[in-house]
Amino acid sequence: MKIIIQKRELYYLKPKQVISTLRDRKDIPLRYIPTKQQIGASRYSWRRNLVSSEVKENYDSLKQFTEAHCLAKTDSDDELICLDADLNPKGFLLTMTTKALLENMIQQNESLEENFLHTDATFKLLRNGFCLLILGTENSNHNFCMIACAITAHEDGNSYQRFF
Repeated sequence: MKIIIQKRELYYLKPKQVISTLRDRKDIPLRYIPTKQQIGASRYSWRRNLVSSEVKENYDSLKQFTEAHCLAKTDSDDELICLDADLNPKGFLLTMTTKALLENMIQQNESLEENFLHTDATFKLLRNGFCLLILGTENSNHNFCMIACAITAHEDGNSYQRFF
């Protein structure tokens, strides 16, 4: 079977972009071009398999990292702290912050200014299929301050719930 679009390319392109790329190629009949839903399902399946294999292959390293970066072993204000770690490939979640970020959050909370909580997620920063979640605050001057970030297997309600 001839590979038309590499999986790595498929991962970074939106389904609409994949369809455009396939349509631009004149050697593929239109009836063989998949729908956006089919492309989305393929991407989801591929990402799930990729994440599972990455977690399984790196389990020992991840375990060592989480143990070395627990709150009790953290001395510096800028050293990573692992707040939560679920190393199960299906529900993988690794939440990290620093003492300085947590202290900044406390200071913002004690200020008289009104602060807003923001969260966002992206798959485009990590090349191995994981989702990056970011949690932070924003003040009335629109200054954003990160509180924590998490690397997770899926961008779903369960991941967000565990992250908060």
